Amino acid sequence: LSRASAFLLSVDPKEVSDGEKPSTLFPHLQERFDTDERRKTKQEYRYDPATGPRRFPHQLNWLEFLPTAFRPRVHVVASSHVVSPFLWPKYYGHEWLQSVKQEHVKYSLEVWGPSEHKNSDEIENSHSGKLSGEFSVKAKFALNPYPIHHPSEMDIAIIHLNQEEAALKHMESLGIKALHLPTMHELNTSDEPVFTPGEKTLFQGFEVYEANPTDQESLSQNTSQTADDERVFHPYSSLGTLSMCSPDRFLARTDQPLPEGLCGGPAIELPTDGENVTIRGVIEGI
Repeated sequence: LSRASAFLLSVDPKEVSDGEKPSTLFPHLQERFDTDERRKTKQEYRYDPATGPRRFPHQLNWLEFLPTAFRPRVHVVASSHVVSPFLWPKYYGHEWLQSVKQEHVKYSLEVWGPSEHKNSDEIENSHSGKLSGEFSVKAKFALNPYPIHHPSEMDIAIIHLNQEEAALKHMESLGIKALHLPTMHELNTSDEPVFTPGEKTLFQGFEVYEANPTDQESLSQNTSQTADDERVFHPYSSLGTLSMCSPDRFLARTDQPLPEGLCGGPAIELPTDGENVTIRGVIEGI
């Protein structure tokens, strides 16, 4: 089994928040106007157009041109060497792995959360390593067996949910939200530099480690019937600073080396309001 961090990346840009919408003295009239606009759209178009704020065609990302009925709403982003280890022979020394083909592989996405119900404010998080508390699997979702790998052999891949609508509804009930990338139009028209030395960035994912001997008995109860992974996954969060950049990569520093399980996790732009989280990139190497 090959496992590591992954996250949901929204295909559509983040919606305009209520605070960014023009105010009106007659909110009920604005609501009626919005309802009429949606009704007209349904009459003129069979399928829903791109979501997000209104934009001109040249401001749309390529996948947004497809109606939502014919494209995914989110990508599941992960490391290529985790999704398809048989494509990375230099990473792994197992000869049998070279006999593995894509048709032999199944994929799933697990959602981990606190073992006991806690509000987000109750989970101690100083962004200095492991989050406090005990965590367990809250849900598991099937993925399509068709990963898409980076064309330039960067260690990144995307894969998609098998039953996306039902899965996203379930994830929403668990508090899971998709992250956002800035659009190319936003990057091209922004006055802010893409890279600033010393800029703070948040790295998040899961540390993966072997079970302690005291945990081994409880974790091994089901191994007689299944070949499940006995390694422990624990949420991990660390602050870092950007130090160098190239046209396609950033180099960042953290107080301590990130654990290997964070490969494929998001590098999050700061500050964040917790609602519409924007990422700077993906953790590719440690």
